[in-house]
Amino acid sequence: MRRERCVMLTISSGYDPGYLTRAVATGRENYYLSAVAEHGEPPGIWTGLGCPELGLSVGSEVNNKIMERLYGAFIDPRDPEHKTTLGRAPSRFAGNNDKISALIAARLAAEPDAAEERRDQIIMQAMKEQRAAVHFFDATFSVPKSVSLLHASLQVRAQQARDAGQADEAEQWTARAQIVWDAIMAGNQAMLEYLQREAGYSRAGYHSKGSGRFVDAHEWVIASFAQHTSRDNDPQLHVHNAILNRVLREDPLATREGDRRAWRTLDGIALYAAKPAAGAIAERTLAEYLSDRLGVQTIARADGNGWEVAGISEAVRDQFSSRRRAIEPRVQQLIE
Repeated sequence: MRRERCVMLTISSGYDPGYLTRAVATGRENYYLSAVAEHGEPPGIWTGLGCPELGLSVGSEVNNKIMERLYGAFIDPRDPEHKTTLGRAPSRFAGNNDKISALIAARLAAEPDAAEERRDQIIMQAMKEQRAAVHFFDATFSVPKSVSLLHASLQVRAQQARDAGQADEAEQWTARAQIVWDAIMAGNQAMLEYLQREAGYSRAGYHSKGSGRFVDAHEWVIASFAQHTSRDNDPQLHVHNAILNRVLREDPLATREGDRRAWRTLDGIALYAAKPAAGAIAERTLAEYLSDRLGVQTIARADGNGWEVAGISEAVRDQFSSRRRAIEPRVQQLIE
């Protein structure tokens, strides 16, 4: 059965970049920021409901230094001396730096021809196998290939109109292309709002059999980064949402006054449990936005794996899926 990348929500853990030397790997937050600096992607914006608590206005541009300190060491951006942390400082496990670095170096050496995305997978897998503090969660919303091609085609029409000296028409095509991105961001925001509402909890007390409790913590700190291409430089619109693993919780049952309103870790189990519903909400919001504002029609995929924009055939989608073309022969061998 043929399955290509369509609307989906993926969630993965982000670890302290201090566990690795920069020669081996960079932290996820540096990956986001480097995409802005090196590949011309738009800067990130603060989107979480908890951002104002830290003086970060929702919709404002992400400051590189603030994000590196906040996501790397939980440094409170309100502290001008950069010493105050949100809750406890990140856990440091003895010898982890050298252990993880050595493990990653060995695995990368075993696959010297690995593509950038494969190298990233190797690094993340090695980090998961060692004890490491989770600093944030990466919730990535990726759209169907046909939506990415719709956006690209509108941009091409705008450029053609500009080349022909038709400025007004070019502006109209550009505005339509922007509507596609607006639809994606609307779906992304609906997904984030759902996750914060339904999965916004932090653990309190000592958790064991029959003990411990969960406390409401619905206002998250999130930095969102919109990106246009896949690692293979094919058109692939997607949004990375870096969810900080620190949330301000209200716990009226805490025995110590300082624990009643405090920064604590997010409950990752609830986050992963809410992922399927959140992805469906993002998908539906995207489709309805495109239909209402651009008259786009969607059709169910033959394989039942989501939907695509009507009029953009599978053959056309495959032309802009170089990764699929590269792996399909090997997949067929494995099937046989």
